[in-house]
Amino acid sequence: SAEMKSSRAWWITFGALALLIALPMLLRKDTTQRPAPGTRRLVVFTPHSETIRREFSEAFSRHWRAEHGEDVYIDWRSPGGTSEIRLMLDAGYKAADEEKRAGIGADVFFGGGEPDFASQAKKGRLLPLHVFTRHPEWFAAGGPIPEFFTGERLWAKDKTWSSSCLSRFGICWAPTRWRANGLPDPVRWADLAEPRLRGQLALADPTKSGSVARAFELIIQAEIQRSLQSPERAALPEKERLALGWTDGFRLVQRMAANARYFSDSAPCTARRNASSSARPSAATPTPPCRRNAPPNRLT
Repeated sequence: SAEMKSSRAWWITFGALALLIALPMLLRKDTTQRPAPGTRRLVVFTPHSETIRREFSEAFSRHWRAEHGEDVYIDWRSPGGTSEIRLMLDAGYKAADEEKRAGIGADVFFGGGEPDFASQAKKGRLLPLHVFTRHPEWFAAGGPIPEFFTGERLWAKDKTWSSSCLSRFGICWAPTRWRANGLPDPVRWADLAEPRLRGQLALADPTKSGSVARAFELIIQAEIQRSLQSPERAALPEKERLALGWTDGFRLVQRMAANARYFSDSAPCTARRNASSSARPSAATPTPPCRRNAPPNRLT
């Protein structure tokens, strides 16, 4: 009958659509990396991007295989920025203390800055790194990894953390869109405080991004240094010049924030969004293969 034919045509059409939707999923290859049985696992908490994780993972896996003759699976845990990782660690250790468990199954905290690791070390969560005893020449006077560089500590006195490499912070900006505002190319952070950029900046939240918090700190430090060296303020007491420099730096950060169209959770997000969104220049830290504020640390 006509009704049966109509029903049959409906089911054929439905089946064809279902097959069309399911086929790509059925044929898709599983790209999830899984460790082979018996493979040693290393759990690493990090805010770093996929690019950095992949490069470090490949290099460390080759090193471990060459040194120990076995494979290692790196289990990356990336819940967000440094602040999110800190909250997760605090919650995990609190639960472990309440349940009388030893540790939380974390091996390495990779990424962040000195305050983050100093805090973890103070709480007794970091163990001394063996690299200091295996390669003391790396950290000796005149060695490749000095204790301080441009006033910044590169490794802890108690040997619980070390910086991995050096890099720079920078400004990611779209030349065409920037120049449409009649502005010269940006060469300093103060250029991002230009009133004509109102609603056109993409910034990262310094409470969630350790690298951006560090960038803002450097901005304030630079303004303090500028105030100390200012001829116009030479007659003022040093304490007053320091206070004025702090105020100048904090106001500069405020003016930059006032120009922001939005705040992302991490610095790399601002750079990626800048390439495709309507936010014109982006104040962001670049994501090179490695960064200065990326010390690997052993957790208990």
